[in-house]
Amino acid sequence: IAGFEQLALTAHEQLMGLGTTTLVSRGALTLDTGRLTTASGAHLAINAERATLRATGSKTLPASDSLGGTLAINADAIDYAGRISLPAGRVELNASGAGGVRVRNGASIDVAATREVFGGKTVAVPGGRIALRATQGDIAIDRGASLDVSASGGGLAGVISTQAAAGTISVDPRAQLQARGAQGSGAWLFDAEAFAADTSLSVLNTQLNGNGFGDTRVFRVRHGDLSLAPGAAIEAHAVTLSADQGAITIAGRIDASGRRAGRIALNADGDVTLTGSARLDASAAGADANEAGGVVSIATRAGALQLAATDNSNDAGIDVAGAGDGGSVVLRAPRIGASEVAVTDASVRIAGASRITLEAFKNYSGSNVGTVFNSARGEAATFMANAATIESRLGRDSDARFHVVPGIDITS
Repeated sequence: IAGFEQLALTAHEQLMGLGTTTLVSRGALTLDTGRLTTASGAHLAINAERATLRATGSKTLPASDSLGGTLAINADAIDYAGRISLPAGRVELNASGAGGVRVRNGASIDVAATREVFGGKTVAVPGGRIALRATQGDIAIDRGASLDVSASGGGLAGVISTQAAAGTISVDPRAQLQARGAQGSGAWLFDAEAFAADTSLSVLNTQLNGNGFGDTRVFRVRHGDLSLAPGAAIEAHAVTLSADQGAITIAGRIDASGRRAGRIALNADGDVTLTGSARLDASAAGADANEAGGVVSIATRAGALQLAATDNSNDAGIDVAGAGDGGSVVLRAPRIGASEVAVTDASVRIAGASRITLEAFKNYSGSNVGTVFNSARGEAATFMANAATIESRLGRDSDARFHVVPGIDITS
């Protein structure tokens, strides 16, 4: 639709996409509708310079009987205060400009799923996926906004993904975020330049812990630090924290334990610090006697590892125990000179590990990979001659599980 600076579409009950449909507005687009949805399996794309969505009308609508539709709204900026209902579907709000994406108080994006009947058989349907993306701007999820990827009929819950690579992400603690599923809980993916000033890793995860996001949590900040406060917790089976140009400090608890072993990864450009109150638990507590333990990896690209002694001798600062084989702990830090590694403290109490590996790496570059590798191999041998001294300095010389190894990174 061209030739209009502003376009408004109003539907008192609902606006529904059928088949594969694309609506393009060359100007600003305002949608006033009781509900935005699609038919089962339909794909609706709405492209606009600016998109404003509002909920209108007070009529109570019956639950949508569609399943698995896809809705993508692409605009310079998206101001969303409406209702989207796509059971077990996929919703994308993509903003390409500095205006970003805002999900306002009263807005609802519902891709939750229930049981469905196919050929006379009742089947549990997995929850859908919600993706909020701001290429240049910020993302804000306001108080009273509702995002639901649950699977109340017994299926697997879905995923909420938020990405603002050049901006911040703000999530009000009173926003309603749901990802409960009887067969498995949901995932939360966070990728931003930084947290907004009104949002923190500790507070956001308190919110997620109580609402079903227990499968996967991924948090990446491209500038700035990540910090989990004392008393705060992240509770999910697989947890990854990444600070591209910052440090990570853990003083709270990351709990990836369960019937099956979990995975925890901490990756920073700067220092990675575990204080005495930190607890990283990736242990397995299932009935399967063969269940191996979990994996914890802690890495710094250009800083140091500071893993302080656990403040309670009865607790493990890192627990990767399994019912069968033990788990593994991998520590990765840059080499210092020819014979040292950037680990200032490794006193943390580690339980259940069959192996603890400290990889001291060095970066190499060159056009002739063979020549570079030969040089790197010689330096690695020189470094390894000091491995026992490093183990002794870190108080790990009597720990048979602890192994210092050289790492070689080659960029050609």
